[in-house]
Order: sequence, then C-alpha cells, then structure tokens
Amino acid sequence: MLDVSIVIYLDDILIYSNNPADHQKHKVLCRLRANRLYCKEFKYEFHWDFVEYLGYILLKVKAILDWPVPWKVKNIQSFLGFANFYCHFIHEYSDIVIPLIRLTCKGTLWKFNNKCMAAFNELKQAFTHAPILTHWVSDQQLVMETDISDYAIAAILSIYLEDSKIHPIAFLSQSLYNAELNYNTHDKELLAIFKAFKY
Repeated sequence: MLDVSIVIYLDDILIYSNNPADHQKHKVLCRLRANRLYCKEFKYEFHWDFVEYLGYILLKVKAILDWPVPWKVKNIQSFLGFANFYCHFIHEYSDIVIPLIRLTCKGTLWKFNNKCMAAFNELKQAFTHAPILTHWVSDQQLVMETDISDYAIAAILSIYLEDSKIHPIAFLSQSLYNAELNYNTHDKELLAIFKAFKY
C-alpha cells in the first residue's frame, strides 16, 4: 500500500485513490487498529477532492486539465505562477515552459502560437502523469542523471530500492541565463552536475 495508495510523513497519512470504490478497499484504518495505532476523530478527513499536505495543495487532476487556454499575458503569468510551485515534480520543466515564459517578457508581442499551445498542453499533461517521488533513504545508492539543452539544464536524483529498480526522489530543472547561454556543451554538462550536487 505504501507509495501505491498511501504516503506517510511522520504522523501524517495521505490515502489517495482513482475513485470512491477503490478508496473503500484500502482499509487503512483497519490496519492501523490491528497494529494498535489510533487516530483522533477531529484529525482526519474523508473524500476530499483537494487537500493541503506538507504545505502543498493537492487537487483533482481535472482542475488542471480544464485550465483555460491563456488569451493574455496575465493568464500565462497566473498559470506559470501555479506551475512554478510544483516544478520539482516535473521532469525537464524549464525546457517545457520556455515558449510560455517568452510571452511574458516585456515588449514581446502576444502571439500564442502552436509552440506555446504545445508547451501549455505538455505542462498540463505533466501534472497528470508525474511519477510518484520516493523519499531519500540514506543507505541506498544515489543515482544522478543530467541533461542539457540550448536553454536549460535538468537533473534527476534517484535511488535504488529493495526491488532493484531506480526510483526518482527529485527533479531539478533550471533555465540558463546570460553568460550560461554561451557555455559550450561540456561546460553546460558540468554546470548541470554542479547544480544537481548543490540541490
């Protein structure tokens, strides 16, 4: 059940499901009781479409999928403001948002073209299909993968778990600015490694 339909952080338990019928099958409270762990009634909530958990607001994916297509700069800024908060959960976030960020630059004419629409849709899909991140375990082997483009660097930090599979624990994605844009490929790759270690 852990990391399949349940996430636990200290004494906070988050149970999630695709639908109400699956939610009833989890029987988490029965397992807690069987292990003599009890919850105070005023501390739990059931059947919410959104919840604040560890400072993050988790909401139904439908709200993101139904986000209207931006028709002015303020709409893009609003969407990016929401998305930026969750950028560490989306692989290659900085590469995806480049066409949208360009629209917000001062003096740029509004032209929401096919590239912008593709970026907007890709970002919405990334929210709905983002992999579940695993907690870092200090005695497990850490794996770092880095990637670069002309405009951004990215890294995935993962660990090997008991199932001998690699599980992501964090994503780093950052746009390149000023002098960094002029770095050669080798230096951009070193920058990605440096930023990943610093992360």
